[in-house]
Amino acid sequence: MGIFILNITDGNLNKVKKWLEENNFDILKTVVASGGASRKRLDKCLEKNKWIEVIDTLSDRGFECVFSVTRWERKSLSEIAEKCKAMLKLFAAEKGVLVRVTFLKVCDLFVGMDSGAMCLAAVVGTRCIAVFGYTDSLQIGHVPLERHVIIKKDDISGRYCLKNYSAVRGLLNTVDVFLHCVCR
Repeated sequence: MGIFILNITDGNLNKVKKWLEENNFDILKTVVASGGASRKRLDKCLEKNKWIEVIDTLSDRGFECVFSVTRWERKSLSEIAEKCKAMLKLFAAEKGVLVRVTFLKVCDLFVGMDSGAMCLAAVVGTRCIAVFGYTDSLQIGHVPLERHVIIKKDDISGRYCLKNYSAVRGLLNTVDVFLHCVCR
């Protein structure tokens, strides 16, 4: 098996920083959110009203949020962005995955549902808080799980507990657990 190196070029870094600057984002406060999922997993997305609550609460606490979107997610996620209290921009890496990787690297925190985007963020060293259905440590990639928070949806229990800051288990029926992890 070969090694794949994600090359973050100065050109891509400058594009991302320019975009953030033009849109008045502070890199040190920017949280990248990925509210979507792959087409086959759309039924597992967090409901729109919950994303609005998450974004509004993060904004109230001083974070600046940006949705990282693919072309086909743009419409549904722009509907969420329009309903948020604070400015919420959409970043679509039209020039390819390496621009998206650079964007994920520059931001302070990744929050979201998209396991592919989460793995990219984790690989480039961005702290991640992610919400998934069934998952295990082998699905997280090569970055130690202790650095990230994985919130597992679970139909069995309505309670949650924190375990070594590495995982939250339980039914995510409100955004309280998610926000607790983000805002600590």
